[in-house]
Amino acid sequence: MAFMAKKYSELKACACAVLRQSSRLITQYYEDAYRVHHITSAQFNIMSVLANTGSITVSQLAETLLQDRTGLTRNLKIMNNNGWVSIQQGDDRRVKNVELTNQGFEKLDLVIPLWREVQRKVSEEVLNLDQLQQDRAKLRKLTQT
Repeated sequence: MAFMAKKYSELKACACAVLRQSSRLITQYYEDAYRVHHITSAQFNIMSVLANTGSITVSQLAETLLQDRTGLTRNLKIMNNNGWVSIQQGDDRRVKNVELTNQGFEKLDLVIPLWREVQRKVSEEVLNLDQLQQDRAKLRKLTQT
């Protein structure tokens, strides 16, 4: 089969691919910073949500994070084993509630200075975070139509 680079060259600018690759790069940058405290960026994000919401259901947490329950459940199990979150059976046996423990708040407080430094560098050197927030809101609207 003949190589047809010209025919497919426009695919290099695929917004989905560019955003996924950029997300992986930025995630790696945050992961590198958090590694010293043995926490992943996904776990930090979960803690950030729980610190702001208090006890919520796993389904609500997954919806807030825009994450599937399978990956979330895997992280919550690790976080529960580390003592960072508490997972309790809800009134409905099918529902589980999750909340940050005191140990989880302590871990979050330990990592926040690293997060601030990475956030500052990303904001100053790479992204306009205010614009990114606006773009995310536009993307949410796009997916809800």
